[in-house]
Amino acid sequence: MKRLSYALSVLLPIASLVGLGPLTAAEERDWWVEFEAMPGYSNNYFFRGEGANAPDTNLFSLYVLGEKEWKAAKGKFTLDFDLGLVQVFDIDNADYYDFNLGGAYKRGTRKYTVDLSARPNQVFEEEGTPTFYDLTAIEVGIRQNFAQPGMWLGFKYEFENQDFDRFAELRDAQVDTFALSFRYPLSPKYGLRATILYESKDADGPRFNNRGPGGALALEGQPSDSIHLFLRYKYRSRDFPDALEGDRNFERDDRLSDIVFNITWRFTSHWGVRFESFIRDGSSTRPDRNYTGSRFYGGIVYRIP
Repeated sequence: MKRLSYALSVLLPIASLVGLGPLTAAEERDWWVEFEAMPGYSNNYFFRGEGANAPDTNLFSLYVLGEKEWKAAKGKFTLDFDLGLVQVFDIDNADYYDFNLGGAYKRGTRKYTVDLSARPNQVFEEEGTPTFYDLTAIEVGIRQNFAQPGMWLGFKYEFENQDFDRFAELRDAQVDTFALSFRYPLSPKYGLRATILYESKDADGPRFNNRGPGGALALEGQPSDSIHLFLRYKYRSRDFPDALEGDRNFERDDRLSDIVFNITWRFTSHWGVRFESFIRDGSSTRPDRNYTGSRFYGGIVYRIP
């Protein structure tokens, strides 16, 4: 509970500073702040195969997120943030914090975005041992909207840095991800988004270098003013070209499939309930990387104003 108390002491003042400043009657409600508190459960927390360390655990996530808009002479600026704590009850020292800050500038039919994120001292999920690392990332993107509402073409590039503790320094790595997405509106309330991507990891230890293509297909929906849903299937493949003969990663070939489903129902102007699910299936030529794992969260959300 110490981590939870500390998170509350940090998140609540930040929320008040970013989103809850004074408004006059003439000002528009061009900001919002939301609090999310959701118990959860993880099956196979480390995403490991049969015979490896693959514990289940109960979880609890506490997040505050928000957005603020400013109008400019020729466009509009947006600032958004996402701060949170995830408690992992049944695995020692596995709790972690999330910090995300994003900005966007929209002018005419074009939108530019930049996002910064960090997860300090996070347990490395694929290792199955108490190995920790700091994750920092920056993502930049550009999106071109078309005349048809809800239709756009976008490109994003993400640079991620993984800094491991001294027991696993060879895992220190930089990851480059390129993604091209196209969104097609199925109706005013639903849209289909297709993405192709390529990811490359360059690690200090060549045996951990990997690369490969992927893709995703997502359904975004708002069947009513009070219900929002998101469903995505994502596929990635990767090989390890620099692993030497005799190494466990030699001629290793992975196939990863992820399914994400989120739904939020707002039953009043402020209160709502939210359910999140994540399912991953890993198929690999390395036996301990053949696995299935899942995580589920469900809880309440509160939005201001």
